[in-house]
Amino acid sequence: MEIPGFTAYVIGDSRGARVSRRGGVTRWTSTSARIAWFFEAGGPGTLEIALRLRAGKKDRGLLEVRAGGKSIRVAYGPTPREGVLLPAGKVRIPRKGWFSVTVRGLKREGTAYPDLLGLRLSGTPVVGIRYNRLPRRNCASVHLKYPLPKGERVEWFYNEVTVPRGMDPLYTYFEVCGFRRGYFGMQVNSSRERRIIFSVWDAGGERITRKRVKEADRVRMLARGKGVKVNAFGHEGTGLHSHWVYPWKAGRTYRFAVRAEPTGKNTAYTAFFYVPEAGKWKSIASFLAPKDGGYLGHLYSFIENFGGRNGCLERKAFFGNQWVRTADGKWIELKKAVFTHDPTGGTERFDFGAGVKGNRFFLWTGGFKPGTAHGGEVLERKGGGRPPASLPLKGI
Repeated sequence: MEIPGFTAYVIGDSRGARVSRRGGVTRWTSTSARIAWFFEAGGPGTLEIALRLRAGKKDRGLLEVRAGGKSIRVAYGPTPREGVLLPAGKVRIPRKGWFSVTVRGLKREGTAYPDLLGLRLSGTPVVGIRYNRLPRRNCASVHLKYPLPKGERVEWFYNEVTVPRGMDPLYTYFEVCGFRRGYFGMQVNSSRERRIIFSVWDAGGERITRKRVKEADRVRMLARGKGVKVNAFGHEGTGLHSHWVYPWKAGRTYRFAVRAEPTGKNTAYTAFFYVPEAGKWKSIASFLAPKDGGYLGHLYSFIENFGGRNGCLERKAFFGNQWVRTADGKWIELKKAVFTHDPTGGTERFDFGAGVKGNRFFLWTGGFKPGTAHGGEVLERKGGGRPPASLPLKGI
């Protein structure tokens, strides 16, 4: 069987090669860039490896192929335009499980290393093999949905999050306080910048562009905190987005709170983030959602890998001490959560999971290792925590 070139990841120097559905791995110029394919072998046995590659008339060099703890060096030279199949040796696969084949450039003549069009695998481990067949390289999005007691008017949703060190790669959104009309969390959006993000959806159901949304269906900004930027968004529903640039750190626990204040057929949603350095709550933004008029509902948290270039890396977060406060001032601790995942999970990606540890829920996704949870699984922590000692009850 042959795994397409576009299913590979570039590890190390992520800009040292390009991966596309049409060309596979191209423009590979960096010796620091390693090209990796990940797959779950169906069982033990001898795995035969070959690279389908294409090289120019003046291109030649040496590659290192690593798999199953073995390193194999293969030389390449000019190929026909359609490419050739270059044998890269055999390795022993000891068991069913997740493995990788990684290719590194050792030396070359010419402008670039060869284009990698595919990875040919054969032998008994191929029987029952699984890998992500789609051009979308993101790991699965994973969620915790918190059931609410029936009949309660939930005005506040409070949650805490801790991202372990090393589990915060680029292109990750750790959503902490989600609700039926929006979401609130923290993001790693570039190598130099991290953000606190709060967004609320318009009414009307438009998915793509806000230009099509009627004025009566549009979310309006009521206020925003100092240094917070607000703009419209689309392509995932439409609405208003706000973000505050803040260098949050892995290994620290952060506190989030969202408030709903219904007025007639509208609801004002306000997001607050507790800044530990300042020792106080910071208002992010307050948005008026039309055609609503309700309190908070459908509460959730999630981890999303929104840029697939590094979808091979693991992400993880702990969510703990969840509370809601009702409109009549009663605090209720949330001790149950239902685990779910997006359509990528369970069809193309199987490396995800959830659980309870130390009285906190956790989610993880990515890393190409065995999963630890299934969709619909109910998780329960012991509880017995304390609600926040103070909240910014006077609003923004």
